[in-house]
Amino acid sequence: MEGSGRLPRFHASARPFPRGVLVQADAALRAAPLAPPTPRIVARREGARAVIDYRLPKPTGSQQEPLGLLVSVDAPGDLHPPASYSFQVSALTGEIEHPLELEARPYEVRASAFSQNGLESAIVTARLAT
Repeated sequence: MEGSGRLPRFHASARPFPRGVLVQADAALRAAPLAPPTPRIVARREGARAVIDYRLPKPTGSQQEPLGLLVSVDAPGDLHPPASYSFQVSALTGEIEHPLELEARPYEVRASAFSQNGLESAIVTARLAT
């Protein structure tokens, strides 16, 4: 194809990419809200329930304020899906009692923070012993 004369015409008609488009895209990404901060959790048993202590770092920059936590409790290896519930939070630290009635087996607790506009933090995991 190179010898056919098509490529020289193609290159001759090429125009530089408008740099303003990249600058605008970069500015839009920088201005876009970021997910809320990732929570830190500690899970423990109280009777037949899982109690989760959480701590949310204060949002920085364009991070969104956390509106709530999505908390899932799952028994690895069983056939049931995780029991997932959302909990509204009004402070950066607190305690949540998950409604799942626990059995005498180990569980995994997963949690993430979410914001008013639906952005979600990274997921954290804690083990809940028998």
